[in-house]
Amino acid sequence: MSSGNKYTSADLMRKKNARSVLRVVHQEAGIFRKMLAERTNLAAQTVTNIITILIDHGIVLEQPLNISGKGRNPYALQINYAGFYIISVKITNFCIDVYLNSLDAKALYEQHYKMEETTDALAVLKNALNEVFIQYQDDVTVSAIIISEAGIVDERNGIVIEDYGLRWHYLNLREALAEYETPVLVLNDVNIIAHYENSIKEDNSNFMVVEIDNGVGSAMVLDGHVLYSSNRVAGEFGHVTASNTGESVQCFCGRKNCITRFISKSGLKRRFDKSYPELQADVRNGAPGARDKIEDIGKIIAPKLSDLIVLLDLERIILYGSVIEDFENIIYPCIQEEIKKNMSFWIPFRKLEVKKYDCFPRITSHYIVDFYFSADNDLCFLWDVYL
Repeated sequence: MSSGNKYTSADLMRKKNARSVLRVVHQEAGIFRKMLAERTNLAAQTVTNIITILIDHGIVLEQPLNISGKGRNPYALQINYAGFYIISVKITNFCIDVYLNSLDAKALYEQHYKMEETTDALAVLKNALNEVFIQYQDDVTVSAIIISEAGIVDERNGIVIEDYGLRWHYLNLREALAEYETPVLVLNDVNIIAHYENSIKEDNSNFMVVEIDNGVGSAMVLDGHVLYSSNRVAGEFGHVTASNTGESVQCFCGRKNCITRFISKSGLKRRFDKSYPELQADVRNGAPGARDKIEDIGKIIAPKLSDLIVLLDLERIILYGSVIEDFENIIYPCIQEEIKKNMSFWIPFRKLEVKKYDCFPRITSHYIVDFYFSADNDLCFLWDVYL
C-alpha cells in the first residue's frame, strides 16, 4: 500500500496542499473559506479548487451561519468525520473485540469473540474481518483497520514481535491481512491509550499510563510525544524488577521477579493460589488477609513509580485495567500514600488518576485522525484516495 511510485510530482503536491487545507479545517472547525488561504499560505484559487473537490467527495461539509446584519452569511467548513469508517480491533489473550465505526466514534457494528488457550487467534481475526466486509460491502467503504495488541509491537511495520499468550512471535500482522487491501495499523494497547490521552489533554504535561490487567503494561508521554525507542521496549513497566517480595520467580521473558509476575491477574493467582474471582470474593466478604494481599500491589509498584516520577519529571500517572477497577478503593490510596512519602517537596507531581476506557471506537478514531494529520506515512490513507 505504499504510495512511493504511484503518483506524479503534481499529484503529490496536490495531495500535500489538500492535507494542509484539511489540517486547518480539522484544527479550526467552522473556519471560513477566505481564512484558509491565509492559514495555509496557498493561493485563494488553489484553496477554492481543493475545497470544491473535498465537498464533492463528502470529505468536508459547508454550512451557512445565521449571522444577523447586512451582506451574505458566511459558510463554515468542517470535516465530515461521520462519513468515513474504520474497523477497530482490540486483541487480548482471551477475546477479540471488533467494531465498525465512523470517525466520530459511532459504532455501526460490534462483535466479541472469546478465545481459549489453544485458539488460533489469527484465524479468529480473519473470520471476524470477513464477517464485517461481507455484511457491509455494499454500504460502507472501510478506510483503515486499526488493531490494538497487548504484546510487544513494531508499530512502524505492523509486526507483533512477541505475544506469549497468543503464541505470536514476529508475526507480520499487516502482511497477514494484506488480502483486505486496506491500510492496517498495529499498535501496542497501552500506547494507543497514551496517544488518546495526549490528544485530549489541555497542556503538554509529562505523564505515564499504567495498565494492570491480564498483564502489566505502560506508556509514557514526554513533552507532548509518546515515548518510543529503537528496540521497542520503552514503557515495559511489567518487566521492571519488583523489590522486597521475598520470592525469586522466573518470568516468561527470561528474567526474574518481573512486576507482572506479582500484580497481574495471573501473578495474583500464582502468589495466592486462588483464581481471580475467588480473590475478588475474599475481598468482598472480608476474608482475613484478603485486603492485605491487594495492598501488596500498591506497595510493590509505588516505589518504582516514584522513581520514574523523579527521573522523567512526570506530572501525573494514569492507572487503568480490570485489577485497578476491581480494587480501586484499596490500591489507589495505598499507591497515593506511598508516592507522597517518597516525593521531595520540589517535585511538581500533580495527581494520580484512575480511569476506565469503555469506548474503544473513540480511542481508535482519535488516533486515526491524529495519525493522518500529524504523521509522515507512506500509506494510501483515509481521504488521500479522493485527492
